[in-house]
Amino acid sequence: MIALMISGIILSRYVFAFLSISGGMPFARTMHIVASYWGFVLMSMHMGLHWGMIIEITCKLTKKKKLLKVSIWILRAAAAAIAVYGAICFYKENIVSYMFLKNQFAFFDFEQSSVSVFAENIAMMGLWTFVAYYAAKLIQKPLYKKRRQNAL
Repeated sequence: MIALMISGIILSRYVFAFLSISGGMPFARTMHIVASYWGFVLMSMHMGLHWGMIIEITCKLTKKKKLLKVSIWILRAAAAAIAVYGAICFYKENIVSYMFLKNQFAFFDFEQSSVSVFAENIAMMGLWTFVAYYAAKLIQKPLYKKRRQNAL
């Protein structure tokens, strides 16, 4: 986030004109691209780490104490489908090449509709949210069992 802020300030010629920053534009562009893609992935994963809390709040707001098992599996299947579509989009857009600076220039398809772009970005966000949520569950499960055994 700090890299995004610093590179954004350097790239901004109007908002921060009073700072009279000159030079460093190529480095700032490169830093901004790398930091923005990493920021996107890490923020999505951060959301996944808190997804259980979001589910609890949603259940409280809808006054549902317990969902039916069928509903839970339908929601899990939908989440998995979104994650799979997100993985396909992540691969298709070659995001890894931007994250590891294999490609220094962002290429955009201006023929693609804005709805499609948002759908792909939401799906990619869903991918990393899904990965973080279920990775955290896998890690916490043995720890929970261990604490429970120690309590007995």
